[in-house]
Amino acid sequence: MPVVHLRPAEPADTAAVLDVVRRAFEKYVPRIGREPMPMGVDYAVPIGRGHCRVAEIDGRIAGVLVLVPEDGYLHVETVAVDPGAQGTGVGRRLLALADQEAVSGGYAELRLYTNEAMTENLAWYARRGYRETHRTQDEGFRRVFFTRDPAAPADLSVTVADGVARLEMRRPPANHVDEALLARIAGAAAELDDDPGCRVIVLASEGKHFCAGADLGTGDFVRDRAAAAEGLYRSAIRLFEVRTPIVAAVQGSAVGGGLGLACAADFRVAEPSTRFVANFVRLGFHQGFGLSVTLPAIVGRQAAADLLLTARRVGGEEAVRLGLADRLAEPGTLRATAHALAAQIAASAPLAVRSVRATLRGDLAARVRAALDHELAEQKVLWATRDSAEGIEASLRRRTPVFTGE
Repeated sequence: MPVVHLRPAEPADTAAVLDVVRRAFEKYVPRIGREPMPMGVDYAVPIGRGHCRVAEIDGRIAGVLVLVPEDGYLHVETVAVDPGAQGTGVGRRLLALADQEAVSGGYAELRLYTNEAMTENLAWYARRGYRETHRTQDEGFRRVFFTRDPAAPADLSVTVADGVARLEMRRPPANHVDEALLARIAGAAAELDDDPGCRVIVLASEGKHFCAGADLGTGDFVRDRAAAAEGLYRSAIRLFEVRTPIVAAVQGSAVGGGLGLACAADFRVAEPSTRFVANFVRLGFHQGFGLSVTLPAIVGRQAAADLLLTARRVGGEEAVRLGLADRLAEPGTLRATAHALAAQIAASAPLAVRSVRATLRGDLAARVRAALDHELAEQKVLWATRDSAEGIEASLRRRTPVFTGE
């Protein structure tokens, strides 16, 4: 990966800044029917006011950030990355700098807007923790407005070094997953597909547990469980479409949808204390996250039936024997062991690795897509039963469920 250097823009950078901005936004002209506003700015003005930052790679400007102080918030006026530098992490670094400058300047909010036709930007800002607030039509532009709390901990971090990227979930201790987080994971992984500096992805999480699945007791899964699950599965299928090998570093528990997330990876690294649990029948409903396809493919049909119908816990050592885990790390070495496996893969010819992987996976994504449709249909039926209500309630209250077959 190239080294990215961030610094304040200087008056001598004015022409280079405009060149980067124009190269970054020119592809949108046919969509909008006119030049986007950043292409018409006199960048000598924000540079002179100290509002402009640049990202350099090998001494050349590859990215531009313009931050304008406003009353009560910091306005992200422009973020532009030279097309030749896309996939190098420049955009991520610029938005991280915006967070840092907002916090150091005492601002509680970052705001920005982009054009509705710039669909890539809409998804990219959402993955970076920006929340859409409203849309308007101003000066002939259809604008989409976003906000972000710069002090809010990001629930997903992305780092790339020596051919290995690490996607780390940061919702400790349980790292519950929902549509928004899974969309960011899948979106970040898809971006890494096009990053020449990334050959393997390590999927990890901060805290005690890898992932405890969806939080059935709060938020969208209480308001409209079926809609929340449908959104979650829409994001899940995108993860199965990623072309880069994925190694999951699984600590603590991988439960329910968390097990599904781990099984979406190509490899799983566990510790003796790791617990894999397909707890769905103890909650009174059908398994999801494509486990109907992935679990039998990993451990075999009979072992999958055992895990799904008993909902028993499988420790790290048994997981290796079953093939559910591919490496057993010594306590305290989980990340290092997962990274070593990833580095071993990354040392091989990248085109060959992707080719072999694609052959082995075949039509996996299509089969998972079909399975998700069936799983969700079964879940909708079973969520309407008394047994499911009992199973979920018992789990939330940490008591043994009593099922009646109703």
